[in-house]
Amino acid sequence: MADNQDIAGSALDLTLTAIGSARELNLGRLGLPCLLICFGQETQAGIEDVESAARERYPKAGQLLIGHVVDLHKIPGLLRKVAEGVLANEHKKAVESLPAGVSAHDYVVILPDWDGSAVRALGLEDATRTMGLALIDAAGRIAWRHQGLEPTEELRRRLAGEPL
Repeated sequence: MADNQDIAGSALDLTLTAIGSARELNLGRLGLPCLLICFGQETQAGIEDVESAARERYPKAGQLLIGHVVDLHKIPGLLRKVAEGVLANEHKKAVESLPAGVSAHDYVVILPDWDGSAVRALGLEDATRTMGLALIDAAGRIAWRHQGLEPTEELRRRLAGEPL
């Protein structure tokens, strides 16, 4: 289980490209706080609860960007196009479910991690085994991370504490 004991204070040098929008996010240069929910197909249960907990405290994407880092390191290269199609379809469904006037660019951020390197860069372990959360501050530093039981409750405790 990951914790905060060895988090470096330097900014992340990690850029991911969002499915659907092709938006490139350099996590060290976002300029706003970001919650990354890292998961695989096997560990996606509970994502909605995590998102709801974050939006209770920070309702707008301009206050807290939420990104979904999908750990795809177990997907064979031959199936990458299939996985891209599935993610694009998930993006489309999520965009269609947004309320009118909400920017899909800011509220539907699906970030494929094809080799698991983004999850590791966040100091988390295999997200296909256990969902991981990472809060990135506006300066691009890892402010908090959690991987293990009760991710929603751990996030609520963190968000109730010091501001991002």
